[in-house]
Amino acid sequence: MGQTADTSGAKINISSTTWVDETNPTTMNDGTDLNISDTADNEEVALLSFQVADVETLGIPSNAILRKIHVVLYRKTAGPSTSHAQMCLMNEGFTENQANWYGPEGGSVVVWEPAFDNNSETTVNPGPLKGKPIGTEITTAPASHTWVIDSNIVAEEKFTFGSVVNVGVWETTGNGCEFEDDSSGSNQPQYFVTYEIPTPSSPKIAITANPDGATGKITINHTTFSKK
Repeated sequence: MGQTADTSGAKINISSTTWVDETNPTTMNDGTDLNISDTADNEEVALLSFQVADVETLGIPSNAILRKIHVVLYRKTAGPSTSHAQMCLMNEGFTENQANWYGPEGGSVVVWEPAFDNNSETTVNPGPLKGKPIGTEITTAPASHTWVIDSNIVAEEKFTFGSVVNVGVWETTGNGCEFEDDSSGSNQPQYFVTYEIPTPSSPKIAITANPDGATGKITINHTTFSKK
């Protein structure tokens, strides 16, 4: 494995964020603080979508390999008030200024199931929105929190530079809280990546003796690369 580095010094804003509300299922909440809550029959789920930038935009070597994706959210709600915020991959994308509890494009027809336990639309039983778990952050007061899409998930999902990543944040237990939205003047949702620079392969050297027993031939097999 080669050397790894990250782009934490140049985080990129996530510009597509919203949240959906079980109590007001047809309401579009784009442009407001990102709410999460596990209150029975009043769940609130934050949604985020972004495209991982290419190596040129990130300013990293062209042969870099994506290893991890880090998502940073800033809790806005004052403390002390504990909220366990679990980030998961989402099973589909959404339109930021249309999505509501019923579906990714809004409206009043149930298309997806945002509830953590997949139990809010049992009469319709649409596919669950919540996918593969990423991790849980325990939040208690205003501060930045980072969730890591680790190397296993990156490999399983075949994420690379240019991939679109859709994630949601669910509260598993606690008092509910708000995170800054992409429309905020500061502390907007952001991401950065960890990448690997592959170790160059060593040249293969073969030594063959000549019949005279005193001299020989050295063969070096080494792949060369041209920089475009």
